[in-house]
Amino acid sequence: KAIEESLDVLRHQGRPTVLEWHVQALIYCALGAPEAEAPLLRLIERSSDDEFNGMMGELARALCEVRRGEDREGYGRLLRFKPELKPTRVQHAFADTLVALADLVSARNRGVAIAAYRRARTVYREIKSTTDLYRVRTHVSALAEKPRELVALG
Repeated sequence: KAIEESLDVLRHQGRPTVLEWHVQALIYCALGAPEAEAPLLRLIERSSDDEFNGMMGELARALCEVRRGEDREGYGRLLRFKPELKPTRVQHAFADTLVALADLVSARNRGVAIAAYRRARTVYREIKSTTDLYRVRTHVSALAEKPRELVALG
C-alpha cells in the first residue's frame, strides 16, 4: 500500500512514468523487503534504457546495503555516483535515494544521515526542486537539533 501511495504522489508531481518502476524498486529496498531485492534489481537492469537502468541499479544497491546495516558502504557507493553528468531525472532519483538512505539510518547513524540529507539538499538546489529542498532542510534542522540520546531512540 505504501508503494502505491508513493507512486501516486509521483504521478501527481508529473514525474515520468518510466521512472516509476525504478523508484518503486528503491522504495521496496528501503521498506526492507529482502525477497523483492533480487527480482527488482534484475528488472532495473533489463529495462530498455541501459545507461539509465545501470545508474538506477547502483542507487538501489546502495539502499539495499543500508537496509542490511551497511550504512557507510551504502553511503560510500552513493558518494562515488556522479549525478552532475546525468540527466535531471537521474539527479532527482539520486537525491531521493540519499533522502531514503538518511531516513533509514537516522536512528542509528546520525552522522551519515545528516551528510546524506545535506548532499541531497545540494542536488535539489542544483535541479531547482524547491519542494524537496524545503523538506530536506526541515529534516536536517530537526536532526541536527535533536540531542544525541533522542536520535538513538528514533
